[in-house]
Amino acid sequence: MRLSSTMSFKRGIGLLLAPWRPVARGWDLFRVLLVRDVSLRFKGASLGFAWSVITPLVMLAVYYFTFGIVLNLRWGVAEGSNSQFVAVLYSGLIVYGLLAEVLSRSTELVVGNSNYVKKVVFPLEILSWASVGSALFNFFVGLLLLSAYAFYAGMPNVAALWLLPTVLLPYVFILVAVSLVLSSLTCYIRDVRQIVGPLTTGLMFLSPVFYPLESVPAQFRVIVAILPAALPIEVIRGVLLGGELPEFAVLARYWIAALATLYFAQCWFSRLKTRMADVL
Repeated sequence: MRLSSTMSFKRGIGLLLAPWRPVARGWDLFRVLLVRDVSLRFKGASLGFAWSVITPLVMLAVYYFTFGIVLNLRWGVAEGSNSQFVAVLYSGLIVYGLLAEVLSRSTELVVGNSNYVKKVVFPLEILSWASVGSALFNFFVGLLLLSAYAFYAGMPNVAALWLLPTVLLPYVFILVAVSLVLSSLTCYIRDVRQIVGPLTTGLMFLSPVFYPLESVPAQFRVIVAILPAALPIEVIRGVLLGGELPEFAVLARYWIAALATLYFAQCWFSRLKTRMADVL
């Protein structure tokens, strides 16, 4: 009985660690791919890494003009308090931008690197982890800009941003899972490329980027709340603007859902990986 219990425990631990095995075993490869991916973003550009700052600021200006000036949207922010509105809008944009980049790149990860598929010893899962890691580079640049702006604007809760890893880490797991599923599915169904564009745009307006979750009608609120970027957006805004600590029960459910999603995606990818070389 004790031997059986020990084997069951080891099997459970093995299942729990399965999604991280490709990264743990190929850590050096992961670092090489990550550095290469980040470097290629700005290769040949005169301003180099400065574009990682310029691009989000330009997009923020466009969205702020549209939603803050033309449409005059406000939520939880005093009328005329432009500094807080900019922080609210920008926080939603950088969190959703991370998801949008992962969606847009996932369909080409395996199809665009078909030479890796035929290498038996190459862990293809690393491509998704490196892609998400590369997308995180722009996200953290945006987060630093947001923190600096909040500090400059005198928002009192900038120090509470240290709480963000509690929600960002499971968000990363979900993004890796999305990348694994889309990258493998595209090998067999090329139409996925055509679906991702409208899906990315639709999710931007369905997620609480330009409005608070509370403004969604009650019958649809649960649907919007379970979208990948919804909780991270709400937590960042709550911490930064209201000093609100994330609810433990909500975070616990989010962690469980993220880990379960990542495990499912790993199993999905492993099953489809066996025939990728035949279809590419």
